[in-house]
Amino acid sequence: MKSVLALAALLILPAQSREPALSRERIVLRTDKGDLVIALYEETAPVHCRHFLRLVRKGFYDGTRFFRVVPGFAVQNGGEYERLGTLTPELAELATKRLQAEFSKIRHVRGILSMAREDNDFNSARTTFVILLGDAPHLDTRYTVFGKLDGGDDVLSAIAGGELGPDKNPKKPVTVLKAFVVGEKNVPPEEPTELRWLLVVGSVAILLGLAAFLLAGRLLPRVAGPLGLVVVFVGFFAGFLGAVPLTVGAGSSAAALVVFLSMLALFKLMNKFESPRP
Repeated sequence: MKSVLALAALLILPAQSREPALSRERIVLRTDKGDLVIALYEETAPVHCRHFLRLVRKGFYDGTRFFRVVPGFAVQNGGEYERLGTLTPELAELATKRLQAEFSKIRHVRGILSMAREDNDFNSARTTFVILLGDAPHLDTRYTVFGKLDGGDDVLSAIAGGELGPDKNPKKPVTVLKAFVVGEKNVPPEEPTELRWLLVVGSVAILLGLAAFLLAGRLLPRVAGPLGLVVVFVGFFAGFLGAVPLTVGAGSSAAALVVFLSMLALFKLMNKFESPRP
């Protein structure tokens, strides 16, 4: 009799502890801190998963921000509320869709994606979601779990580790540069690290070129003047290629002003070179 009960327990326990299947799609949220790779629980939350995939494919999450960080608890993406730029009419209409709750027995632990909703309405989830930083049992069976982190735990830690302001929100919210489904025809942007290298190389070239231009005829031969100016042009072009995407991605008016003033300075330098020198 004991052996029969033991066998029954072995048959029942795996079925109870089996994690729900994950979707074959992998979604990448490419942020300015790195990539977050997401897998979806399409069996337990099919409506939420279809909605999330549609938003990703339409480019809805491009430019959205992780505007809220609660250490040890969760980071929150703002959806339609915290984003760079305005929504198209199509995306604005998608953002109004309210989702019926799809509660499950999946526990809220680190790496879980759970859809935010209004406090007094279970069926009010739309576009904003959280990624858990630790266990949150008080959310279990009260908020819809629709996915989990399948890669990028270090990026999640970097997002959570940013400096917080007096309101406990990040001083510099992390931005989703591009959201896309792996293998589909969504071309992600260049890596921010490559763009920053262009800025570094461009800045060094500009400084060296300016030094050669200003010292030409004094400590250097006169021929160093035009050569230095060429180096400045090349450096400015490299820096411009790196600065513009980063400026647009960050949505910083100050950075845009720096790019504009740099262009004016370059034109002034060109004018100085064309003017007769004593």
